[in-house]
Formats: sequence, C-alpha cells, structure tokens
Amino acid sequence: MGHLRPGGQRKQRPESQKWAEGDIEESGCSKLGMFVGLVARSPTATLKTELTHMSELPAGTTIESTLTREERLQVLIAEMNLLQGRFDKYDDLFFRNRGWMVTIVVALLGSALTLEQMDLTILAAAVPAVFFLIEVIWRTAYWYKYVVRYRFIRDTLNQNKSIDSISIYDLTHHYGDFPGVQDRLKSCVFKLEPMVFFGGLAVAAIVVRQLLI
Repeated sequence: MGHLRPGGQRKQRPESQKWAEGDIEESGCSKLGMFVGLVARSPTATLKTELTHMSELPAGTTIESTLTREERLQVLIAEMNLLQGRFDKYDDLFFRNRGWMVTIVVALLGSALTLEQMDLTILAAAVPAVFFLIEVIWRTAYWYKYVVRYRFIRDTLNQNKSIDSISIYDLTHHYGDFPGVQDRLKSCVFKLEPMVFFGGLAVAAIVVRQLLI
C-alpha cells in the first residue's frame, strides 16, 4: 500500500521500505521471509541490503548460506526477542488460567458454606488438579519447545560456540536436539512454584471442609 501525495496520487514505497516497515504480506514472502523481515529493522545496513534482494537469489540457494557470521548473529538475537514474546504470551495464559481456577474454588467453597453442602468442598479440592493438568499440557506441548530453543541460543552465544551451523527461524527447535524426558518432566511437571500454588489451594479446600464438618 502506498502513501497519498498532496495531489491525491499514491506514492509507491520502495521494496526496501516495505521490509523495514514489516509489510510482509504485500511483499509475498515465505514464512522464513516473514521472520527475516523483522530482522530487517536492524540498523545493520548490510543485513538490510541482503534481505531486500532475498527474492533475487538463484534457485536452490538458501538464505542461511548467504548470511555472514555477523548477519546470522543479528538474526539469532532477533529470534531471542521473538522467543521472549512467546514467553510473555504464555505467562499471561498461565496467569489467566490460574485466575479462573481461584475464582471457581472460592465460588464452590462459598456455595458449600451458604448451602451447607459439604460435598462441594470435595469438588473445590479437585478443581486445582484439573487446572494443573491443563497447565502441564500447555507447558509440555508448546511452552517447553520455546524454552529449549532459548536455552540453546543463550548457551551458544555465552560459551563462544560456533553459530555457523545453527538453524535459522527455528523457534520450536525442530532441527535441534531435545533434552531427555527427565528434563521435560522437571521443567513442565515438577516445578516447585506451580506445585506449591495448585497443591496449596487444594489443601486449603480440604482444610475448609474439615473446619465446616
């Protein structure tokens, strides 16, 4: 989409400006291009030039093979920023999930006290287990992949390892190696904070039941 001139005519933006402004859909780029388009906002002029002419590469040539080490580093840094955005998204999702759980538990305990139906306290004690299972599924199926990728890039950069063989735009670490089942369980299931939070609420519901009997 172009900008309107004073005379009413549209001024077409150059392709490089489309990259810089993230006008990805109009450029007709691939998914990899969408990611690299975000990196084009980097102040590195050579990287912008490389990305602007991405569509002119010979057939069979990959984007990764054309990037220098400095350009690849810029892409990985941008990828870490995207990963941080994913973490913020899931943190908000976990927070809202827990908010609904607390609301339901409090409502059940209040109803048990008002209606004198002690069986509702048993249901209130079971609700945290259900919501804990939902959070574990989210962490295992989605959140954990981003964590593995973030750790991999972080350790590679801080331990001065070569970045020449690192895959680009691999937010879920599809082309990398995953830790064993033990690490997945430790990161997604047996985390201290969720276990204390959900378990503490379930215990609180049981204590309330004992007090009301």
